[in-house]
Amino acid sequence: MSRHAHQWRGLFTVAFAAAAFATTTLHAVPVVGTFTGGDGADGLDLDGKIVYAVHAQTAGSHQVRDALFLDRNQPGVFIGGNAETAFGSPTYGGATPTTNDSNLRLAMDFVKFDGVDLNVPSNVGTVPISLANLTVGETYKVQLMFNEACCVRGMNVTLPNGATVNNFVPGTVQGGNNQGVGAVITETFVATSTTANITLVGALGFPDRNPMIDALTVEQLPTNVSIGTFTGGDAGEGLDLQGKFAYAVHAATGGVHQVGDATFTPRTTPGVFFGGNSETPFGAPTYGDPVPTANDLALRQVMDFVKFDSVDLNDPNAIGTLPINLDVVAGQKYKLQLMFNEACCNRIMDVFVEGLQVADEFNPGILQGGNNQGIGAVITYEFIATDSVLNLVLRGDLDLGGPGVDRNPMIDALTLETILIPEPATAMLGMLGLAALASRRRRAA
Repeated sequence: MSRHAHQWRGLFTVAFAAAAFATTTLHAVPVVGTFTGGDGADGLDLDGKIVYAVHAQTAGSHQVRDALFLDRNQPGVFIGGNAETAFGSPTYGGATPTTNDSNLRLAMDFVKFDGVDLNVPSNVGTVPISLANLTVGETYKVQLMFNEACCVRGMNVTLPNGATVNNFVPGTVQGGNNQGVGAVITETFVATSTTANITLVGALGFPDRNPMIDALTVEQLPTNVSIGTFTGGDAGEGLDLQGKFAYAVHAATGGVHQVGDATFTPRTTPGVFFGGNSETPFGAPTYGDPVPTANDLALRQVMDFVKFDSVDLNDPNAIGTLPINLDVVAGQKYKLQLMFNEACCNRIMDVFVEGLQVADEFNPGILQGGNNQGIGAVITYEFIATDSVLNLVLRGDLDLGGPGVDRNPMIDALTLETILIPEPATAMLGMLGLAALASRRRRAA
């Protein structure tokens, strides 16, 4: 969670429809928080595969990190309400705003709202929002962003999974209509239809019951991701090295090493591209000590060299970027393992696959227990290729930047395993077999 994502439980009531938890545990509790700008540590998640970034105006585009904020008339988006206006003069970033801060100010100085006669205490406005073209079964994160500039405005907000944030008052969250602080509601949900619906309704009992919104984002999140450790090259030691491998690649430019079914070849292997401006022998892995097997010894050779992207760490805004491309077959299912041996530093990275962020603030040394050379770190991700080139990016992370943080991303090795997708007829036969077995057991009972 962001450092700014305070859970304001004493101010707002968070309620859930019971059905939200019927099929998955990925429906997260809505979080009410704040943000102070557009950069990595300022409270908003604007990195990753951003499906929608929408501001309330009818024209203009504003880039803030990975989010390109477009107007509310973009395809797939509907924001209701009977009124709109320029509203407030955000001062995100203070006296020395960055480019991201300045662009976020532009995205957040206009609102769409629903105006009602506030002299009638029972009147409440309604702003419906719909976001189309989602993929059923995929996981998304929505951020609703507010810049209150005038009023004690109360809203009840219903989110895509049925959860609600009741009696939400953006001005209270901001600390009194503070134009240097914004309010944000964040929720993670699994799409159950191709359209996500959000509703903002004025809350009874507040002086202003005209709900409003400045901007929103929708980010597609990864599934089938795991992050863990390994202690050697044999089965049961943390890596999957049995199967059919399209690639097993180490970061050096020479040497072939067999570990299980994986034949690790250099990064110069055809179909493989490793970016980054630097490389070096790195660490002395001790997998399998005190009695290493042949697989352990071969894995040590694989994991004692890194490719990385080096930047000036004295510049607090400098981040390295390490792209990796692999030729693949569109429609094929794969399992990717990214393998790391941290030997020196407090290194923090974000990892993206086809623009989808699969790891946030990934720190190999923490996983290894303090740059422990007997333990490695691994990110595993299963996916179906959508085109003929798999694009990976490892990027230094600014969210946890500061003295002592290394933002030079690195990698030692990777594997890409081909996973069999059962033919429909085969899958059906398997299901029929299971049904017959269950019926036989019931009769026997």
